[in-house]
Amino acid sequence: TSSGKMGYALAEAARDRGAQVVLVTGPTNLPDPVGVEIRKIKTAIQMKAAVSDAVQGADLLVAAAAVSDYRPRHEEAKKIKKAGRESLTVELERNPDILAEVNGSFLKVGFAAETEDLIKNATKKLKEKNLVLVAANDVTQPKSGFAVDTNRVTLINASGKIEELPLMTKLEVAHIIYDRIVPLLKAGTEVAHRPQSGTPSVRLMRARVTAGDFGHVGGGIFAYLQEPSRVLDINETMGRVKEILKENGLYTQNISSFCYQL
Repeated sequence: TSSGKMGYALAEAARDRGAQVVLVTGPTNLPDPVGVEIRKIKTAIQMKAAVSDAVQGADLLVAAAAVSDYRPRHEEAKKIKKAGRESLTVELERNPDILAEVNGSFLKVGFAAETEDLIKNATKKLKEKNLVLVAANDVTQPKSGFAVDTNRVTLINASGKIEELPLMTKLEVAHIIYDRIVPLLKAGTEVAHRPQSGTPSVRLMRARVTAGDFGHVGGGIFAYLQEPSRVLDINETMGRVKEILKENGLYTQNISSFCYQL
């Protein structure tokens, strides 16, 4: 089953480029990304409703969830006892095809997790679901696919261009996907081009950062984040936030990951 790691990486990469991000997610063991609006669901029906709502006014929908194609037609309120049963038949019905059925004035990017005929099946998905890009990956390959931090994908765009990427982290894959999509987005989108300098940058949206987000030491951090330069080196930002927390006796290893995500 999907661990959610690719979807979370896509949300974090878009956030780091300055996008206003809504992450629709099923149950995972991953921490909620900082600076991202989270909408948690448990079923495919709930996911379709949440996605349909989230895309209102959106520029881009990126769908990485591995949604089950079928669900039980009937739900039992109590445990099904095995007594007197030599076999059990569960009738299934189709789940909605979220990526195909949710449409609007936004671009759509999808993922194709395949076990055979990678290019053929991914291209079929691209055309049938009206995508501008599909990221296809062979989930039978080691270190690629579900429950790992890396992925090896092949990108196919609407013109049929095929780009095979080497094994890389899922966050790196996410950034390359946005590198390919940004030129297609309409003017004025919140998604910024990937920084070209040696280290990643974070584009901060002032309207979404408040002192209250950081507790009683928020004033110092908020003042730092509100300095004139909107694009800050991530390592510089991490370092300064840690300094402020240490000055107030609040920095511990338990919040180092928070500083990193910030």
